[in-house]
Amino acid sequence: MERRRHPFWLLATIPYCVLISVNTVQGQIVPDGTLPTNVNSSDNLQFTITGGSQAGENLFHSFHEFSVPTGGAAWFDNTSTVQNIISRVTGDSISKIDGLLKTQGNANLFLLNPNGIIFGAEAALDLGGSFIASTANSIKFADGTEFSAINSSASSVLTVSVPVGLQFGDSPGRIINRSQASRGDMQEKFNGSGTPAGLRVDADKSLALVGGEVILEGGNITAPSGRIEVGSVDGESRVTLNLTNQGFALSYEGVENFQDIHLSQVAIIDVTDLSPVFNSGDIGSGDIQIQGRHVTVTDGSRISSFTFGSVPARTITVTGSESVELSGFSDILGSSGITTITGNDGDAGNIKVNTRRLIVRDGAEISTSSFPIIKGPVSTGRSGNLSITASESVQISGSSQIVGSSQLRVNTQTNGKAGDLEITTGRLIIEDGGKLTAATSDAGQGGTIKINASDSVAIMGTGIGMEGQINSSALEASSQGTGDAGNLAITSNNLRLRDGGEIRATSTQAGGGNIDITAEDIRLRDGSLISASVFESVGGGGNITIDSDVFIALEDSDILANAVDGRGGNITIISPVFLADFFSSGQGTAVGRNPGSFEPFRGNDRVDISVEALGSGDAGNLFIASLNLNQDSLSPLSSNFLPPDQVIADSCLTHRNKEQGSFIVTGTGGLPNNPYDPLQGNYSVTQVQGISGDAGQQATALTVNPQSSTPSFWKPGDPIQEAQGMMVTSDGRVVVGTAPELVAIANADDLICYQAASQEE
Repeated sequence: MERRRHPFWLLATIPYCVLISVNTVQGQIVPDGTLPTNVNSSDNLQFTITGGSQAGENLFHSFHEFSVPTGGAAWFDNTSTVQNIISRVTGDSISKIDGLLKTQGNANLFLLNPNGIIFGAEAALDLGGSFIASTANSIKFADGTEFSAINSSASSVLTVSVPVGLQFGDSPGRIINRSQASRGDMQEKFNGSGTPAGLRVDADKSLALVGGEVILEGGNITAPSGRIEVGSVDGESRVTLNLTNQGFALSYEGVENFQDIHLSQVAIIDVTDLSPVFNSGDIGSGDIQIQGRHVTVTDGSRISSFTFGSVPARTITVTGSESVELSGFSDILGSSGITTITGNDGDAGNIKVNTRRLIVRDGAEISTSSFPIIKGPVSTGRSGNLSITASESVQISGSSQIVGSSQLRVNTQTNGKAGDLEITTGRLIIEDGGKLTAATSDAGQGGTIKINASDSVAIMGTGIGMEGQINSSALEASSQGTGDAGNLAITSNNLRLRDGGEIRATSTQAGGGNIDITAEDIRLRDGSLISASVFESVGGGGNITIDSDVFIALEDSDILANAVDGRGGNITIISPVFLADFFSSGQGTAVGRNPGSFEPFRGNDRVDISVEALGSGDAGNLFIASLNLNQDSLSPLSSNFLPPDQVIADSCLTHRNKEQGSFIVTGTGGLPNNPYDPLQGNYSVTQVQGISGDAGQQATALTVNPQSSTPSFWKPGDPIQEAQGMMVTSDGRVVVGTAPELVAIANADDLICYQAASQEE
C-alpha cells in the first residue's frame, strides 16, 4: 500500500530548526526629495521613516533607494489614521530586503520598485494590514490619479481615493523571495506545513507579489485565513486591485501577456488558519491565486491550505496561460504539489487549475483530502472539489519509489464525502504509473470523476511503487472503506488503454461505482482493464456502460463487473462495430464462474467480459446491443481473398522433405521413340500434382465456411454471423470471422499437408 510523507506537521510539539547560509545585504534607505519623507538611522541598520505626504487615509513616501540589511529593520512611523502607506523607489537600484518591514496600527503597505525586489532569507513583515510588493511603474487610484515611480513629479500625487490598479512599464523587474523568517509566537512562526512562515501577514489580510518574473527560491509566503496573490505579467500590463474583506484581490483583464512563476527548493505558499490548534479562534483557511505564463512547482515546493477547524476553507486557483507543471519531491515534505486538506469538520478548500497544458510528473500531485487529525474518525469535513481546465492537454506521468505515483486526487479518510474531480481538456494522458483518483477509505462516499476530453484519453504503462510493486497507470474511483466508490464518466473522441492501463470504480468493502464511457473509437490492448468489481463484501458490483462507434478489445484486456456475495454489476455495450478476442491459444473459452478469486480473469490470454457473483450473490446482466443491418449495404467477399494457390505456395508442399522418384535425361532435345531413333521434341511426363478430396475444397473455402464440403462464400440473403475474432495473414491482411473459420485459416498449412501426406501413403 502506498503512503506519502504525512502532510501535517507535529502541531507545535517539536521545534523546527533550519540552517541557512545568509549573505549580508548592505542597507540603504534614501529619500529622493520629491516628498517630505524623512529617514533616521544611528547605525545604518535600524531605520525610522517619518513624514511623507498624507491625503485622507493615504500616506505617500518616495525613495531614491530602499534596501534593508540582514538583521536590520525599516519602521514606518505612521499615525493611526493612515490606512494605506504607499512607497515608491525612483532610482535605478533593486530593493534588497533582508530584514524587517514594520508599520503602526492596521495600515496596508505598498512597496513599488520597477527595477526589482529581492527578499532575503531573513526578510520578515510586522504589519497590521496587507502587503503588496510590485515592480509596476505606478499605482492608479479610483479618481484617476497616478502615483508613479518613473515620473516622480510631486504634483497631483495626493489623493484620498483608494488604489485600484498597478500599471507596468515595458520591462517589469523580477521579484525573488528566499525568506525563511520565523518570528513571533508559535502560532506565527510556522505555516501549515510546519516550515518557517517566511513573509507573513496577520490573519485575514492579503499578501501580494506582482511583477515580471516571480521566483520563490526556497522562500515562503504565509497569510493565515487571508489571501495570497502571486502574479507575473509582461510589459505594458495593468492589474486591477479589488478591495475585499481580506484586503486586496487582483484581476488580470488588462493583461495580454504573462511571464513565469517558479517555486523551487521547498518553497511554500500557505493560507492555513492555525488558530483552532491553539484554541484561539476558528476562521477558516484562505484563498490563493497564482497567475502567470509558465507556472512551475518543483523540489517538494507546495501551494497549500490546511483546515483545522469547523469553518470551510476557501479556494486555490492556479492559472498558467501556457503551462502549469509540477514535478519531483523533497525529503522534507515529500511530493511537490498543490494541496488542500481538512482534519476536522470544516471542508477542505477547492482547487482550480486553468491552463493550456498541465503536467504532473515524477511523484508530484494535485490533491484535496480529509484526514481524521483533530477529532478522530468522526470528522465530517469533506475534501474539496478539484477542477482542471486545460485547453490542449493534461499529462500525469511517472511513479516514484520515494513518494509513490504522480497523481490528481480527491480523497476522504473520514465520514465526510470525497470531493468531485472534473477535467475538461483536449487530450488526457496517464502513463508510466500515473494516477487520477477519487477515493474513500472510511464511511465517506467516494467522489465522482468526470472527464471531457475532446480529442483523446490515453491510459498506458506501469511504474514502480514505494514498496517495489508494479503500479498500473489508472483512472479510478475506488473505495477501501464502508463508503461506496464514486462514479466515473468519460466523454471523448478516442479512448486508448494499453500496456496494463486501467479504468476502475472498484470497492473492497462496499459497492462498486458506475462507469459510463462515451467515445467514437475505443481500443483496449495489452492486458488493459475496465472494472467496477467488488472484492470482499456483500456490496454489488458497479454498472459499466460503453457507447462507441468502434470498440475493440484484444490481448487479455478485460471488462469486469464482478462481486463476491453481492450482485454482479450490469455491463452494457452499445457499438455497431464491436470486436473482442475471446480466445486463448486459438480456442474459444466461455467465461464462467471462478469462485473465490478474480485472478483467473487476468493473464489468461483472452478477453473476459464478466458480471459474475463469485460467492452467494446473483450474476448481473450482460447486454450487447443487437444490430439490425441492411444487407443491401454489405458486399460479399471476393472468392480470392485468400486464394488456395497462395495457401499451397506457403505450405509444406513447396518445402517437402520426402524423397521423390526421379527420371534423368542426358543429352539435348526430346526423348526418341527407341534408342536407335533421333531425338524428338519435348513432351510432358505428367501434370503438376494436385490435392483432391475435402482438403482441396476446404482450402478453397477457408475464409468463409471450412465446415462445408463444397466451396461457399457469403452473399446477400445468407444469415449474418457475428464475428468472433480476427487474425493477420502472412501478407499482412486482416481476417475477421467466426471461431471455426479463424481456426481453419490458422491451421490451413497443417490441413493441406495432412491431406497430401495421407494421399501419398
